[in-house]
Amino acid sequence: MFNDAGISAAVLLSDTPRAERNAAIGGFKKGRVKVLVNVLIATEGFDLPDAACILIARPTMSLAIYLQMVGRGLRRKPDNGNCIILDLAGNSEKHGLPEKNREWSLEPRGKQDEGKEAPVVWCEKCLAASPAASHHCRNRECNEPFGKDCKRCGKWRAWKRWEFENHCGDAHELVCDLCHIDAHIQAHLPVEPPLDKLVDICDDREVIDNDFKIDDDLANRLLALFKELLESERKAIVGADDARRRELRQLIEQRESVLNDGDQLDALFNKYIDALPETKRPQGRAQESRAFVNWEDNLRAERDKWRSELKELESRKVNKQAIFNSARIKAMHLLQKKAKDMGLWEEHKKEPENGSDKVLPPGKYKLSKLGDIVSEKGWKPLARLKPSDLQFPNGNKGISSWKEMYTSVVVWLFKETPLSPDGIPSELKKFFRPEEWLAPQGYLKTTRLPNRLFLVTALDAGSMIFRSCRFIRAVGEDPARFQVQLR
Repeated sequence: MFNDAGISAAVLLSDTPRAERNAAIGGFKKGRVKVLVNVLIATEGFDLPDAACILIARPTMSLAIYLQMVGRGLRRKPDNGNCIILDLAGNSEKHGLPEKNREWSLEPRGKQDEGKEAPVVWCEKCLAASPAASHHCRNRECNEPFGKDCKRCGKWRAWKRWEFENHCGDAHELVCDLCHIDAHIQAHLPVEPPLDKLVDICDDREVIDNDFKIDDDLANRLLALFKELLESERKAIVGADDARRRELRQLIEQRESVLNDGDQLDALFNKYIDALPETKRPQGRAQESRAFVNWEDNLRAERDKWRSELKELESRKVNKQAIFNSARIKAMHLLQKKAKDMGLWEEHKKEPENGSDKVLPPGKYKLSKLGDIVSEKGWKPLARLKPSDLQFPNGNKGISSWKEMYTSVVVWLFKETPLSPDGIPSELKKFFRPEEWLAPQGYLKTTRLPNRLFLVTALDAGSMIFRSCRFIRAVGEDPARFQVQLR
């Protein structure tokens, strides 16, 4: 087809005679042959001259083969020229773009996750492929935006973050998914599918022993009450701003309607004139025209003032931490009050035996067994200290935090026990994530392990101590064989 179109082309197959193959490669080097078609000949380990365009017409599951194919055109060129890659088989959707930074390891890559986010995004305008995190199309002649700034948080969000807006229509302002639930509640709309997909409630319940069971019905009712409390505190802190924003939008819309409707504008001006004292009413057409211009300018100035106020309110950041702190204080107060009524709070405040609830003074302490730390009387004061060394049954490791202790225990269990990524007990699976997990504020909630799993580590010291023991017991080990040096 290339030859029929007047573009000189040659083909290389496994059974192509050597003389014919050398002639094709020689012609390509000298520029007589513009296109060299091959099937697994010029892919890897082949001294082919650098090409200005690579056309990939078949898919491959191998990242190495994919990089070898595109590499035929990615050598540095004397004239600093570019290379066009025409990926007709969508290999970049599986393996990413050639220049992507990759983490190489001797560990097997494992199975590709089904439904995993593609490493590239396709421009609907020019069909060029760009890295998935791109804000714009990488094609400089196109530069099509792939997202926009959110009206609420002001951060750039990819277009796919707006897909749930189709569920709501025009019920409220267009915002990204991170702000969507908040806007949905303000609009008094129910949180239902597909919006409930946006609510990522981590099932982070700790089971201290096997006899402790979770009452799911009670947990759901508590979550509903906590949500109601949080919304009440949000309204108390930003409710006035919300009401003023709605009022301003309504005023601006009404004013725009008047200014764009000549008949309505004339009728309103006549009412304005009629309401003036007799001595201040315009006399004659000239005075009336000047009065109309001044009156209309005042209407526009008032509208612009409302716009400025609305813009300031929309850009004002909500102190979410203050909302949470206020709700937490009220929740704790109610819980303590009910505990006192039931006679539980005084018992809780009693001094534990041996003064174990007192804060231990700074210094260096003897090795403590993990099994002893999680005892009811011992873990609270010990968790306030810092670990400096972790002793395994077959060695030890220097550590500096409870998080490092927790991840070190899990890594050791994967390495030294039958625990494997494919054989994680069902009760432990919820402690892992298949990919990196970020909180809305941007900080990491998971830690990557050497086996490419992501362990949830956004926990307090006590939870990490309890979870470490839970992992150890799940594989049949004794937590008493793991000891921690405290400081």
